[in-house]
Amino acid sequence: MSSPSSSPPEIKLNVEVLQSLLATYPKDKPVHMLNLLRYRPSALYTSPSTTDTNTSDCTGYVAYHECYLPALRPILAEIGVEIVFMGIARAGLLEGSDQWDEVLIVRYPGIETFKRMSESERYQREAGVHRSAAVGGHMLIPMEVE
Repeated sequence: MSSPSSSPPEIKLNVEVLQSLLATYPKDKPVHMLNLLRYRPSALYTSPSTTDTNTSDCTGYVAYHECYLPALRPILAEIGVEIVFMGIARAGLLEGSDQWDEVLIVRYPGIETFKRMSESERYQREAGVHRSAAVGGHMLIPMEVE
């Protein structure tokens, strides 16, 4: 579980796991990314240049839905990526399970597309800054649909 801090955590991929996926995941198969999100009570923007009157005093949920997703959607559309499911997580039914606020499944044409997007300067500049400000805890699980 992530704890709030004075600056948003940089969202870093596990390089070893990503390299393994790039080497072993079928090149001709889409990858579905399961995103488990926990929003910050207040969005945490660290640079005044990334905020405006709409984001300076908002919740993580608002920053995600009103800033991150609108910035992300054109990027996804250009590379053939689709959000296939988005839903509010109501409860963790198993004892000891983490509580998440929202669950998304995002379909990428392939694992290489995910890598290129997540590392792109455009994504970081236009969308990633809002995701970092909005999200206090997250899990990202690649899935191969059978």
